Amino acid sequence: PIGGISNLYGIQLNAEQTFEDFKQQYKKEVDDAFDEKLKAQGGNRDVVFDRKVIMESIDLTPQSFDEVMALTHIMDLMTEGHYDRFVLD
Repeated sequence: PIGGISNLYGIQLNAEQTFEDFKQQYKKEVDDAFDEKLKAQGGNRDVVFDRKVIMESIDLTPQSFDEVMALTHIMDLMTEGHYDRFVLD
């Protein structure tokens, strides 16, 4: 609660950190998918170049994409339905 008001909440989002967290999760999921594919093929060969290209593609995102990621966090909160109003500054 903010200022002693029991039903008023606030958060401060770090857009850069939110995006960094997303990138790490993306890279983990890509790595897991490649590992699963490799295992399904009997583990004979890894496609190192393909894995690297896909992993690094996340670094090609446009400027200010980190702010878009922060907005997706707000949208997630809205979907959860725990709050009646949202004020963005």
